[in-house]
Amino acid sequence: EQARREAETLRADAERYAADTRQTGEVYATQQRREAEEEAARMQAEAETRARATRQTAEAMAARIEASALQRQQTIRDESRSVEEKMQRAMAGFRAMAAQLEDLLQEPDDGDTRPETLTDALDAERRRLTSPSPS
Repeated sequence: EQARREAETLRADAERYAADTRQTGEVYATQQRREAEEEAARMQAEAETRARATRQTAEAMAARIEASALQRQQTIRDESRSVEEKMQRAMAGFRAMAAQLEDLLQEPDDGDTRPETLTDALDAERRRLTSPSPS
């Protein structure tokens, strides 16, 4: 009878111990789960913050690149306009020179009816310009 009572007492103690152990395990697991969830939420918030900062940096960089490209484009337009104006002035100069050459080639040379070559015309003009003028 006494052994049976001791066995029941031991069994009751073992069940209480098992219940306490289970409860302690559940509390520990709940705490670990909560800490893991908090850590995951913190990591997600940090990742979102980094992603937002990266996006803002990328947007700012894109804006700088676009502004730089627009500025370069305007510079190229301005330079092209300048080059085009210089080319127009050069063409006007060449046209004037061509007109002068045409005039030189069309002047009669002492009644000679043969066509004058460019070299002949330039030589004649050079002689005219370098000869002493009558005073």
